[in-house]
Amino acid sequence: MIYVPITNININYTVYNDLTYIKLDSSLTETNLNRALNNLSLCNKIIGLNCSGCKKITSLPVLPNLTKLNCSGCKKITSLPVLPNLTKLNCSGCKKITSLPVLPNLTKLNCSGCKKITSLPVLSNLITLDCNDCINLTYLPPLSNLTNFACSGCTKIVSLPLELCNLTILNCSNCKNLTSLPEILDNLVTIDCRGCTKLIKLNLVNQLIHLGKMKELILF
Repeated sequence: MIYVPITNININYTVYNDLTYIKLDSSLTETNLNRALNNLSLCNKIIGLNCSGCKKITSLPVLPNLTKLNCSGCKKITSLPVLPNLTKLNCSGCKKITSLPVLPNLTKLNCSGCKKITSLPVLSNLITLDCNDCINLTYLPPLSNLTNFACSGCTKIVSLPLELCNLTILNCSNCKNLTSLPEILDNLVTIDCRGCTKLIKLNLVNQLIHLGKMKELILF
């Protein structure tokens, strides 16, 4: 990871034109952070950006070659730009984000604590998803390639996507309104469904005991 001092990036951005990974200092002022981001938009080779904890950032530039983005804790960001090559995204704690753009190549997503998100876009290549405590999330798209899924505390989710045939780890604890599970969970190894009162009351978790690869079933 390359740390970029704001003083240098403002002297001559062409010096940094070959940089591929950038980490912004969260202690910078709002003016300096936004100036740095504007300059970064001119650096075409950037594939990784870490601006986690930069609470004063209000928006991010379009970085078409970006593959990794960590903007966790950027509490003023309301939306993300289109990032067609992004494979890993951590936007946890971005409490003002209301939706995510189409991210066709995304394989890993952490949007935990994004309390205004109500649905997720099509994420056909997603392998790992952490949407814990997305308390207003009601819709999940098909996630047929998903292997690791955490949706703990998503209290408005009533059902999971039907096709989760590759899923091995599921944490749906405290999903109090969850009333159904996918029929095909043949690869499931671990499930945590503590606090899923409706599932337990309907005895739907009993079907999981008989899954061939199941090793850990957490109910209480």
